[in-house]
Amino acid sequence: MIFIKQRTGFFLLLLTLVIAGCGGGTEDDLFPSDKDKRSEVTVGEVGGSPGNLAPDFSVTTTDNEVFILADHLRGMAEESEATVIYFTMWCPVCAVHMDLIQFEVMARFSEQSINYLAVDYLSGSLDNTRSAQQESGFANSGFLVAADPGQVMTGIFNGTMGTTVVIDKDGVVRMNEDFRTGENLIAILDELTVVP
Repeated sequence: MIFIKQRTGFFLLLLTLVIAGCGGGTEDDLFPSDKDKRSEVTVGEVGGSPGNLAPDFSVTTTDNEVFILADHLRGMAEESEATVIYFTMWCPVCAVHMDLIQFEVMARFSEQSINYLAVDYLSGSLDNTRSAQQESGFANSGFLVAADPGQVMTGIFNGTMGTTVVIDKDGVVRMNEDFRTGENLIAILDELTVVP
């Protein structure tokens, strides 16, 4: 009987330590900062952070077209005022974000030349991405949709579910953050599409 009580006590102690995470800095930060803790960006440096020059990239869309960022920059034949990249995994949260972009942002900026590129960073192939796009109701939605099977774009822009990136026509990353309400996206696009 004593052995069972000792064993039960040991088990409860072990369970408590596992649940508590043994301390050591694994606790949740209950008072997070609103400060950007990313490293400083050198303006003009190539990278995926705000202030960086976005590296040129090309992706094949589910419409079998090749989107090349450089083709949409200042002075090029397909010059656009901005390119918006949204990283999706076709989950319900992504669907809500993409609906907001489609029905509010795209509608608000319908007269401007803005590319909206949804990057599927999980499906692994263009065929799987095309199927997910159709199953999620985003075929013919106004989004160019591309797969990122080698995780190249995901790596450049540190993309995860809901990461939203805006690149201006000079190739400068103007925004790279998790999608929240769309307010920051709209503010940046308002700034980029002001008629002089």
